[in-house]
Amino acid sequence: MKEFTYTIKEPVGIHARPAGMLAKEAKTCQSTVTIVDKNGKSVDATRLMALIGMGIKCGDTVSGEVLQRASVIPASCTAAAAAARRQPRLLFEGGSPMITIQGKGVSAGVGVGPLYFYRRATAEIKRYTVEDTDAEWHRFKGAQTGAIEQLGALAEQARKEAGDEAAMLFETHQMMAEDLDYEEAIEDRIVNQKMNAEAAVSDTSEQFAEMFASMDDAYMQARAADVKDVSQRILGILCGIVQGGIASDVPVLLCADDLAPSETIQLDKTKVLGFI
Repeated sequence: MKEFTYTIKEPVGIHARPAGMLAKEAKTCQSTVTIVDKNGKSVDATRLMALIGMGIKCGDTVSGEVLQRASVIPASCTAAAAAARRQPRLLFEGGSPMITIQGKGVSAGVGVGPLYFYRRATAEIKRYTVEDTDAEWHRFKGAQTGAIEQLGALAEQARKEAGDEAAMLFETHQMMAEDLDYEEAIEDRIVNQKMNAEAAVSDTSEQFAEMFASMDDAYMQARAADVKDVSQRILGILCGIVQGGIASDVPVLLCADDLAPSETIQLDKTKVLGFI
């Protein structure tokens, strides 16, 4: 057994992406890697949700154990690259009254064009008791695999357009989708509680989102949105929902309450004059 200690130096602590880097590295080891925080709480380093949930901050010292032969380098934290969030709809049609929308300017320049209001296609979560839990579990696994593949494609697209740091966000979402704690919570609901897959994913999403939202760190609280984004992707596949692009023949000013990174990266940039 090998042991190590490491003092976290990154100002935002071990947030989603460095935790993802650590979990990814731990999965390559032919061993069991355990991380212990300053309060003595220990987690399996391959379990991303549990790592993030430890809420490790700058200045905290963590320790770890590596059983069997392995080489582990604690992940260094990188600054988060902000990205922006759904099926768009035309805001104005002939004869509609003019309205004014105000926002905070974040870049120079003037954009003139038709307004488009972006709305997500959301899944209606039906709830029912399943008899064949094995078939329902495999239905979830199929949707999970599809989501992981989609996120992999988005990671490669982000890498080409914006570099490795942008790609890491989607790679972290991939790891969230296949995280063992997340998966086991869904499995328990399907197998033991006989929930349908959509209800199991929805309830598990709320469970983990509430865990992050209840943390005392604003950055960690914001990770609730990552869990919901990943879960909505799985739910979309289960429900057969396809998110649309910008259904306009001309470039538009895109108006949205919020944009997830996965939604932003899929936009046809030639059709976007600006964001509001």
